[in-house]
Amino acid sequence: MVKKLLIILSLTFAAGIGWIGHRWFTQPTLIAPLPYQIKVDYGTDLDLAQEANVLIIGDRLGKSLDPYIGDLIEKLSVKLKDPLRIVNWSSPHENLGRSLHKIKQLKKFPDIILYLGGSEEFFEERFHIQDRKKILENIKFFKDENKSSLIYTFPPLSRFIYKPVKRYELSADPLKDPGDFTSKYQQLKMEITFKLFDVELEELVSLVKEKGSYLILSTAPVNLELKPKKVCLNSTTDSLEQYQRELEAKIEKGNHKAVLSEVRKLSETSIGNAQTFYLLGMAQLGSGHFDQARVSLRKAAAFDCGPDGSHPVFNSIIKKKVIGQGIKLLDFNNIVTRHLGLNELFLAEHFPQEIYYRHYVEELYVTIKEKFKL
Repeated sequence: MVKKLLIILSLTFAAGIGWIGHRWFTQPTLIAPLPYQIKVDYGTDLDLAQEANVLIIGDRLGKSLDPYIGDLIEKLSVKLKDPLRIVNWSSPHENLGRSLHKIKQLKKFPDIILYLGGSEEFFEERFHIQDRKKILENIKFFKDENKSSLIYTFPPLSRFIYKPVKRYELSADPLKDPGDFTSKYQQLKMEITFKLFDVELEELVSLVKEKGSYLILSTAPVNLELKPKKVCLNSTTDSLEQYQRELEAKIEKGNHKAVLSEVRKLSETSIGNAQTFYLLGMAQLGSGHFDQARVSLRKAAAFDCGPDGSHPVFNSIIKKKVIGQGIKLLDFNNIVTRHLGLNELFLAEHFPQEIYYRHYVEELYVTIKEKFKL
């Protein structure tokens, strides 16, 4: 009997050692449970970024600040012996995960880091959907401060705590996600993408604080007048779509006030339908109810099952993250959308008119000037 017990204990011990060894050699050490890996050589761009006083990171939106940087440097450097070094390290199609990876490569951190992105988070795929449950469980653990403190204290523990997932390998250049998915699949992807953005932003905030830099976060302008690209199938029916087409035809003819009560009533029963809220917003806009239109069109953008640009959920995450963190928020989205109904807001689908860029850059100028006491 004793011999059998010893054999069982020995086998259990060996299995435990084997499990520990397997996890140690196959799982990465992570603070945040990001289900992808990036291997990029940034070359001389990294050297330039490390010499910056102000470093801008982000996607196409951040990159669109290029035409304004020269004037910004000139205005800020009037009383300086050497011009202020502002480097724009933003890249088209770059999600927050890629921007975070760049920041992690810095050996010398700039005084100020500006993040202006969030308009291309859906451009590329960066996780395996079959690992959805594990990814969400890992994120839930990370978001529990009491539990995640273990990993912050001793990061190698993450090898044993986080559930193993097949890590998505991201190429040096982002590859466009084909995006031809069922509504259910797309909704699952959106759920994970929003949660990953929250985790990535939390890690960015933590890292920049740790390095003693000053972080500026920006919301991304949402083009509220864009028609939803795709309505989630679980929120629509054939008869509903026919009714929506009839209402849309009336709106296009300018019968906004006549349609308003109909579409408002429809929105009370048409749960989560992007097209319904779009029609409601356009009817309110045409009737001069601009504040109400802004709310309805924001819902339409949030419920869109084919997201392609800036998104209200990402903006909401950014605005919540600055609370009590000593982080500056530049609300680019508000600079633009508060003029809904009063002006043409966007020159192209994703880029606001120049006048709003100038308002934004002026706020950025004031922020940098105050921080450097110029």
